[in-house]
Amino acid sequence: SNVSTLGDPRIMSAQKEGWHILKLKKIKKRWSGDLSFVNWKKLANKYLELWNTTKPILLECSPPEIQAPEKLVKAFPSYSVKFILLVRGDCTIRRTNDHDMVSAGYANVLKK
Repeated sequence: SNVSTLGDPRIMSAQKEGWHILKLKKIKKRWSGDLSFVNWKKLANKYLELWNTTKPILLECSPPEIQAPEKLVKAFPSYSVKFILLVRGDCTIRRTNDHDMVSAGYANVLKK
């Protein structure tokens, strides 16, 4: 495979998300558009420690990161950073109290 993930590439789970690994996933304001609480240098160092950097594609899948693409580009200056935004329909999301927060997070992305 040409792809390196942060966890087992055979499974789809939160354990492969960098924000889960760095314990950022539990922070409620992660969808506010204000990611000033993120230590981007620490994040980049951890990802580079976990990825197999000999592979051409280094994949990370923490949805809140898409709110700050410029921070990711700056955090990985030696790499050509690209983004893929996957959006699922409202019907596929289980309704919770966090739903409005997630919707607001994607709205922040679309405004950029």
